[in-house]
Amino acid sequence: MTCRTPQLNRTHEQSAPRGTSCRSEMSGDRENTRGHMYPDKSRLIETGGGATYRKHSAESSPDGRNNRNQHLRAKLNSTPKNSPRPPALPLFVAPSAKSNSKVISNAVCWTCLSGVPDKPQQQQALKAIANHPAQQYVILFRDHIAKKFRAIYTYETESAKLKRIYGKGPKTIVSSMLSYLYKYDSGSRAFTDLSTSTFSLSVDGITIKNELWRKAGVYPC
Repeated sequence: MTCRTPQLNRTHEQSAPRGTSCRSEMSGDRENTRGHMYPDKSRLIETGGGATYRKHSAESSPDGRNNRNQHLRAKLNSTPKNSPRPPALPLFVAPSAKSNSKVISNAVCWTCLSGVPDKPQQQQALKAIANHPAQQYVILFRDHIAKKFRAIYTYETESAKLKRIYGKGPKTIVSSMLSYLYKYDSGSRAFTDLSTSTFSLSVDGITIKNELWRKAGVYPC
């Protein structure tokens, strides 16, 4: 009884060159795949579950780390040590006092000199306000009840005096001459009493003591 050789092996032997055999080719294939079966140990990282490949990069090599350190040192050295700091913001800014020229102008137009016969006097009063720029304007009334318009004053902070710029009344007024103080309400277009006898920048209207109108130099009512 004879054993037949498979046709596949026969053709393989015929196609192979002389002096070689299937065994030699198989051994060559093993040698080619040996690199994949046994990787380089320097590229392995030991873990609890086995070995894994180490990701190769320029930073993982000693040369890559040196280049990175040199780059960081150059960046730090290029930054000026005594660079100017940004200016610190102030913690508190003192509020600037606003002029009440618009409030006084509205009071002249809508309350004090709002009638048709008062139109020329109204224009003169507004012109005096425009020609005398100031921080604080004050209207002088004849009395507390009727509040009849008499004059317009500006407040001088240095001398703490009221100086007349238009109308009839004392040329200057000091705090000892004051009788009533008022604040103008633009919504109701009326002057309201202030519960204080001390002059401040919130005052828009005043009256002086009644006996001052009868003294020399003060215009009578």
